Amino acid sequence: MGSSIKNSHLVSRGAISPDKSPYIRRVKFSFLSFVGLTLTGFGLGIALMSVILWMCGFSPADLSDFSSLLTPQHALVLGWANVGHQLGAFALPGLVFFWINQEHPSLTRHPTAMAWLLGASALLISAGVIEALSQLNLGLLSLFPKISAWAHQGEASAWQMQSALLSQTDIGGLLQVVIIMSVVPAFCEELFFRGALFQWLLQWMSPLHVIIVSGFIFSLFHFQFEGFLPRWAMGMVLGFLTYKSQSLWPAILGHFLNNLSGVFIFYQFSGKLTPPEDHWMSSPFWWGLSALMLLGWCWGVNKLISPKIPNSPREPS
Repeated sequence: MGSSIKNSHLVSRGAISPDKSPYIRRVKFSFLSFVGLTLTGFGLGIALMSVILWMCGFSPADLSDFSSLLTPQHALVLGWANVGHQLGAFALPGLVFFWINQEHPSLTRHPTAMAWLLGASALLISAGVIEALSQLNLGLLSLFPKISAWAHQGEASAWQMQSALLSQTDIGGLLQVVIIMSVVPAFCEELFFRGALFQWLLQWMSPLHVIIVSGFIFSLFHFQFEGFLPRWAMGMVLGFLTYKSQSLWPAILGHFLNNLSGVFIFYQFSGKLTPPEDHWMSSPFWWGLSALMLLGWCWGVNKLISPKIPNSPREPS
């Protein structure tokens, strides 16, 4: 203990290089290990996606002609290719992290009935807040026309592909859409963002900072900037739920139901992923009511669920 204090004092005076501090070395090793694991996962995800496309007869020339892929059948193939990417990029790093760090059993811990209920209601209750943030996001982007045009171009391409994927006419196709758009992203993304990334950040940050930062990274990784703010808010809601419930499963359920609701809205509103402007779900009254319900939900999560996940950054030894 005395040696540690002495070394810390010498580091602060410049007598010892900060790089030689055990705490700094541990931070660097942890950071590089996590980044390496993440990059390996992304590389494997790209490889799996490429293999699936190759097995389905797609060539690089086919992929370069984006307009030719906007059919329901081609969209299903690309959807399954994206499943391969998600399994490699998100699920694999998450599972490896939990295998290495078995002191974080949030993947295997059984949530309470109340945690399941709060998970199921999380993003349905906050739907009005999410819609309000979407409008705010668009308003802020409009202040920067060039950035707005760039962001809209990316969103338009994603929307065209989603629209083609959702244009299935048989039960088998619809079930595949639910798996591709709801089941797989909910499990894989939660495993990585609220699992591996969240638990890793808890080693160095307070829970509040982890919830904010992990939600930001979650939104950033989607590369869809017209929906950046609502996706950030969604990530924070799921992060708060994960921290309090001590389990990933309520967040996985909430994420699944959120994505499933997008599929429902598409069919309910004739090919749109958001309600029409004259619909009650687009009204400021609903946004305010949703905000009040979300505050009540946060109170319920805070009062009805007690965290046991480490709630403070690890101190240097």
